Amino acid sequence: MIQDLVFASPESQGVRSEDILTFMERIAYHKINMHSFLMARNGKIIAEGYVPPFHEAFPHRLYSASKTYVALAIGLLITEGKITLQSRVVDYLQNYIESEQHPWVREMTVEDCLTMSQPMFNDPKNPAKDSSKRCYNLMNHTAAIRRGGMLFRYEKAPDLLCAMIKNITGKEFIAYLRPIFDAVGVSEDIWCVKTAEDYCWGGSGIVTTLRDFAKMGEFLMNKGRVNGKQLIDRDYMEKATTVRIANLSANNYNPLTSGGYGYYTWLTPDAVCFRGMGSQQCYCFIDKNFLFVCQSDTQVDNDR
Repeated sequence: MIQDLVFASPESQGVRSEDILTFMERIAYHKINMHSFLMARNGKIIAEGYVPPFHEAFPHRLYSASKTYVALAIGLLITEGKITLQSRVVDYLQNYIESEQHPWVREMTVEDCLTMSQPMFNDPKNPAKDSSKRCYNLMNHTAAIRRGGMLFRYEKAPDLLCAMIKNITGKEFIAYLRPIFDAVGVSEDIWCVKTAEDYCWGGSGIVTTLRDFAKMGEFLMNKGRVNGKQLIDRDYMEKATTVRIANLSANNYNPLTSGGYGYYTWLTPDAVCFRGMGSQQCYCFIDKNFLFVCQSDTQVDNDR
């Protein structure tokens, strides 16, 4: 397990050192602003690098890669029998509701939110809306153009689930995940930006080290199993890491982002991914038991 920080030569794990060096040379040649990277296979770290001032203990924001953590927290809620995938979100967010919603918004399920197929757009039909009130705006829609579960649209559904987790457990989603973090060795230093509505912003706000990011990638790659114990329901993890909804046209048929969407996971032909703005990436090549993780800042380059 990566949690033990076991290092091994690439060749001992079936990877050629020269291929890793070629990767590093290509990063330098293309001037990609990669701050750090880690490669692991069979639970052993075979390559790790940092560009100063970044280092192994540097707390780095993950942006939208944070969403996958929210999916894991939902999986833990389901494992503990507190909700199901078909639970209605409205039943757990009554404190955000003031107006009569469209029937399709009332029908919205946890799974609709996990697959970014919620029945709403970013901008609700509410002339008095406050842009800082993300859950309030989403839950007080009076118009909708489609039912949940029909069409992928990358929106703010994770906000609803973060607020929902807090309402159900009395904890922020990141605190609720602490037993998982402890099991895989994630440090106490992980934290999350809060919204104006006072819940942790799982859509974009996690701040963590590269190694702790990699540990959660391994947890996903092992489908919720740690040291022989299944911490999150296996069926849920299978669903989370396979295509639950198509997302081709919404992502301009980009091969890295249009291979389908799981539960806040991106699917490529070979890997399941956490993905965040600026190239915060965790690629889990499950069949090869290989993990690639990086933290970067490529926001000024539209090609990255």
